Order: sequence, then C-alpha cells, then structure tokens
Amino acid sequence: MVHLTIEDAASILSIALVLWGVLKFGLTGPLETAINELRQTISQMNADNKELRNKVTKHDIKLAAHEERLNALEEEHRHEND
Repeated sequence: MVHLTIEDAASILSIALVLWGVLKFGLTGPLETAINELRQTISQMNADNKELRNKVTKHDIKLAAHEERLNALEEEHRHEND
C-alpha cells in the first residue's frame, strides 16, 4: 500500500492542474500559430523552388542551344580545313 503525504498529494495535484491548464489553454493557440507559420514557410519555400526550377530550365535550354551552335561551328570549321 502506498502512503502519500499531504505534500506529495499537493505536488501531484499541482502538476495535474498545470498539465490540465497547458492542455486546455496554453498549447492550443501557440501550437496552431506555429503550425500555420510552418505551413506558410513551406508554401513560400515551394514557390521559391518552383521559380528556381523555372530559371534553371530556361538556362538549360539556352545552354543546349549554345552547345548545338558550337557543334555546328566546329563541324563547319572541320570542313573548311579539309
């Protein structure tokens, strides 16, 4: 059998009240705010990544066009030297 002192019971009751208060009032607002901020941050990061991917794609297309032109010029130069 467990014997609790008045101090033990008061401590347990105090902890229980604090936990109840945190769960009831304290966590709801801050957690919702934090979750919303994280969602906004993720959304912004996704938008930034999409923009960066578009820029990279445009540069890849330009690079491919330059490579084609360079290959054509090299081929022309070979034929001129023959």
